[in-house]
Amino acid sequence: MMNQMNNQMMQFGQMSQPQLLQIINIVSFQVVDTHLYLDSHPTDEEAIKHFNYYRELRNNALKAYEKMYGPLTIDTANPTNSWEWVETPWPWEGGSC
Repeated sequence: MMNQMNNQMMQFGQMSQPQLLQIINIVSFQVVDTHLYLDSHPTDEEAIKHFNYYRELRNNALKAYEKMYGPLTIDTANPTNSWEWVETPWPWEGGSC
């Protein structure tokens, strides 16, 4: 499992910003969709495995994005050094996407 996560992080590190954003959107949809399904089917073991896989994939993609481009969500913001949200251009200000 750890090998698979390392491989994912390496692959994420080789993607452009738009590619990585697309992956984050896709896996985020999977997480939300499966979460909604599990609300009505809480004992479905396959769905739980599916949810956990995509949740971990999403977390890894968000970490890779933060490392390369800065925080994308509040989950990856690190307020201990400085509040980084305002230090990079927003997409409508010419930030790369």
